[in-house]
Amino acid sequence: MGRIASRICRQKELRLRLLDSPDGICGECPNLTVQGCGLEGNSVAATDRQVLSLLGLSPGQELSAGECRGLLRERLTGESFEQLCGECSWRKKGLCSFEQLRERLASLDGTEGAGKGRKKEANT
Repeated sequence: MGRIASRICRQKELRLRLLDSPDGICGECPNLTVQGCGLEGNSVAATDRQVLSLLGLSPGQELSAGECRGLLRERLTGESFEQLCGECSWRKKGLCSFEQLRERLASLDGTEGAGKGRKKEANT
């Protein structure tokens, strides 16, 4: 999961196909079954559909990582985050919050392309 998330963060133009079913991140999970997630009470597919709806997107649609981040910044509010993620175990453990997500999006926007197009000055 970390490797995929890192690529999405580093590569603004990376094309993403949005799903409401198991994806590349789920692929290595030992709880993945033919029917989907085998964890009791897991609602990943339902949450995926809710996020897609909030962003005005459909399953199977493709967009760049940068476009996806832009939509999240524009449309995700503290209230919608709470509705989508209020019962998430990661959120309950303090591993994720609306504030953390907003900070991460801002840091990605501030660092993307840093150094590109700049020439190093030679000391002569």
